[in-house]
Amino acid sequence: MKHRIYSCLLLLLLVVSCEEIISVPDITEDIIEVIAPINNASLEEGPITFSWSELEFADQYQLQVATPTFSEANQVVLDTIIGDSIQSFRNLTTSLGPSLYQWRIRGVNTNFQTAYATQNLEVFSSQIPLSDQVITLLSPEDNIETSETSITFSWEALEMATQYRIIITNTTDNSVVTEQSVTETEITLDLMSGNFQWSVRAENDQENSPYSSRSLTIL
Repeated sequence: MKHRIYSCLLLLLLVVSCEEIISVPDITEDIIEVIAPINNASLEEGPITFSWSELEFADQYQLQVATPTFSEANQVVLDTIIGDSIQSFRNLTTSLGPSLYQWRIRGVNTNFQTAYATQNLEVFSSQIPLSDQVITLLSPEDNIETSETSITFSWEALEMATQYRIIITNTTDNSVVTEQSVTETEITLDLMSGNFQWSVRAENDQENSPYSSRSLTIL
């Protein structure tokens, strides 16, 4: 009698387990609807929110980001599982630096998973390259004539600059009087009488700005 009861209970458990397995919906043919970023979007570097519509019967979502593409990936920068929630759409926010990317998302449940929905993405730098910036000279004014021989040259700072190069040229014979690099935005130099051009550019380890120039005469 006990053996028959045990057998019945075992059969019942097997039936329930089979029903649970059978009842898991097959989502392999379903398609994830991407909301943002759209394909081939171009966004400024910083926090970027990936979002997609809820997929019925998906318990979780797998989000991956690679650079520049998944087929030729230099790096998979993100591979994460996002759990279920009660909201009608899904999202994840992460920060990305300037580069070309592909991102993809798929739905997952206990037994099945959808195909990935894949999008291209470009992230660009928010900073203007130093080579595209122009230094604004402050003093002395252009074409000034002065009897002072100790001159303070000053200019505005440029973003991304680590130092500044100043060149003083005697315009009578085009000889270079002095050429110096400084980290500050001013320098005081002693000059003799003559006609001069002073030029300043910003520099860092990778690039430099164009020169900005003014003239002065020391009497």
